[in-house]
Amino acid sequence: MELNLRTTTDWKNFGNKQFVLKRYGDALKAYNVGLTLCNNEDLDLLTNRAAAYLNLEHFNKALEDTNRVLSSQPNHPKAIYRKAKALCGLSKCEEAIQFLKSAISRQNNKKPSKELSDLLEKAEIMREQQITLEYDVTEHFTNYFFRIDNWSEYYGPVEVQVIPGKGRGLVATEDIAEGKLIFCSRAFAIEFHDPESDSETAEDFIKNDKEITSLHDDRTCLLIQKIYDRIQQDPELGKNIYQLFAGPNLERLDPSKDDCSIPDARRISGIIRYNCFANSDDNTDAEKSSGIWTLPSFFNHRCIGQNCTWKIFGNFIMIRACRLIRKGEELQISYASPTWTYKVRQGLLIDRLGFRCDCELCVSDRSLPKEVIVVRERLQNLALKQSVDFVGLNPDADPALIYKKFQESSSLLIEILQRLEDMHPNHGMLNVLILDCLQQLGMKYFGVGEYEKAANYMQRAHAIMKAVVLPHGAVETGLWIVGSYLQMGDIKKAKHFIQVLKKDAMLAHGTLKTLKMLGEWVIVAMEEHNIPL
Repeated sequence: MELNLRTTTDWKNFGNKQFVLKRYGDALKAYNVGLTLCNNEDLDLLTNRAAAYLNLEHFNKALEDTNRVLSSQPNHPKAIYRKAKALCGLSKCEEAIQFLKSAISRQNNKKPSKELSDLLEKAEIMREQQITLEYDVTEHFTNYFFRIDNWSEYYGPVEVQVIPGKGRGLVATEDIAEGKLIFCSRAFAIEFHDPESDSETAEDFIKNDKEITSLHDDRTCLLIQKIYDRIQQDPELGKNIYQLFAGPNLERLDPSKDDCSIPDARRISGIIRYNCFANSDDNTDAEKSSGIWTLPSFFNHRCIGQNCTWKIFGNFIMIRACRLIRKGEELQISYASPTWTYKVRQGLLIDRLGFRCDCELCVSDRSLPKEVIVVRERLQNLALKQSVDFVGLNPDADPALIYKKFQESSSLLIEILQRLEDMHPNHGMLNVLILDCLQQLGMKYFGVGEYEKAANYMQRAHAIMKAVVLPHGAVETGLWIVGSYLQMGDIKKAKHFIQVLKKDAMLAHGTLKTLKMLGEWVIVAMEEHNIPL
């Protein structure tokens, strides 16, 4: 359809229609044309463009437009509101608070609008986050598809340095205590894999590029498109994203010397391949979102023994210290779960990312004969097929059927567990491949009321998780252990492990509130025994 748009008003109205349809990129283009026609003098159009920038998370650009409006009309209500939102988006919370209080004080004793009052309250909450480093993660713990707009960013005492034999990495500039928040970072760009959202596709120049489509699926091509568009909308952002590694065949750009303002789909494709974080459902492992976070991309990898743990909440990633990190020490996270088979881990680390991990687990695995690896992985995959049968927790189910299913599954798991242990008699806490067997057995024994055996299997799993640094799994396993002891009536052991569980929760999540969400049945049992959390 040919558009007959000639005047600033025409383009403004067209942009407004696109904005209502949430096509913020198209709205931005329309507002840009309209502003060009009026030499950037239409103040309402500038405030509209600021709104488009806010929805695209171009907070600096929104701030520029609102400042321009307010220089001519200091009490422009929309410009005031949108400037404060831009400041919050930039985590300039104190500045946002002072600006809003000043704007409200100029309203001649009139009651401030609810919009401004609510935004002031939000800014004060975000400022408190920056001071206390406490965030309400429970609200977003299973948030896979929505952006968070009431969290402030935080970056702890780290800096990028060249790490011998690894390239660039992150190093602590001061001691970082165990459990301390290191980053709370907003994604540069994110693609939510929401099956209920409107289907989008990347533009033809990306979809038809075989070099890109040979490496990425449709969802990742959309992420490439989003980053491409962000740089096109604000060329200054290229300096931020193009500093990341894009592959061995592309030289890293130096923002101080190189032109980083031009969108480059193939470079962006490489950046995503080597730096993308994915958020998966804890229960199904299905990928729910994927995105790029610039500074967190500098973390190097270690399968086990890493000193940091990470979790994605909506469009934010939180990274915490798993243990005390000394000044000058490199910070590391795990890209690949140590519970994955050796073949799967190497498929990610070597085949896709192009490096070899030298952690204790990988060194041990590489020393094994190939035939042992093959047999071991076949056993592990067989164990994974044994789904947890929660029918055992249903009081209305046929007891004979429950016990028959339990006997069949648990016998097979015990056999697999024994064979895996026999293959590595000296593996000790590195034998992470038995974790799935241990957890499944623990849950199955719990389901048929054999709580002592359930607790024993879960404690073995918990000990391995602590040894190889799996803090999120340790919390969920700890809940089963406490629940088992409470069902047994062993209050002394339950109380002891509650203290372990609380420490694990603070380490993984920075709060105890997640325990009720993850194991409400355990918390209820604790309350029945008058045991406080």
